[in-house]
Amino acid sequence: CAYDYRVIQEQFGLKTSMSRKGNCYDNAPMESFWGTLKNESLAYFHERRSLNNFHRDRVITFEQIAE
Repeated sequence: CAYDYRVIQEQFGLKTSMSRKGNCYDNAPMESFWGTLKNESLAYFHERRSLNNFHRDRVITFEQIAE
């Protein structure tokens, strides 16, 4: 999963954000969120859905988060 996600990050020009070394508890809620989002994002590629659907659903997801 991690390798596949890094490949997708490079394709879309995304940047990775990391917590400080040895301080895992400050970032636990966000790690859980991003882990879920990564797995759902990869499902589009494994199910061979179109990139248009991926972009549309990504926009909808982030609009819902911002509300």
